[in-house]
Amino acid sequence: MHCSGPQVQGCAGVLLNILASRGPTEQGVCLDALISLMLDSPSNQIDFEEYSGLEKVAELLKDVQVEEHIRLKCGEFLLLLIGHVYVKENTPIHEQMRNLLGEQCASLIWAASRFGSTLDADQRQMALQIQARRVVESLEPY
Repeated sequence: MHCSGPQVQGCAGVLLNILASRGPTEQGVCLDALISLMLDSPSNQIDFEEYSGLEKVAELLKDVQVEEHIRLKCGEFLLLLIGHVYVKENTPIHEQMRNLLGEQCASLIWAASRFGSTLDADQRQMALQIQARRVVESLEPY
């Protein structure tokens, strides 16, 4: 299977395998590609769930040994995932997120993903980065 052409179904699993087994450069690219593939693609969303995508992203996010920019990228990914893919409240993925990341972090992701829709592109990117940092910090003990 390859992930090119008009049909990119099934690619989420391939990307999740790369995400779990490669270095920071590949991980960052995989997170960007995953969110793009999942927008408006129920089959890729199903693959993401079947391949335990949320668990893999949460594992990277929580691992303090992972490079900070990848942890931040995971935070951005989760914000975009909830803000643009799993928009409806109280879906199974929201419960999974609470179980994997804790109530405080999951609530922050949910609330922050709703902010910024009226901002221009540059402001949205800056807001996304700020919120991703807050997500990472919400996991770290004080």
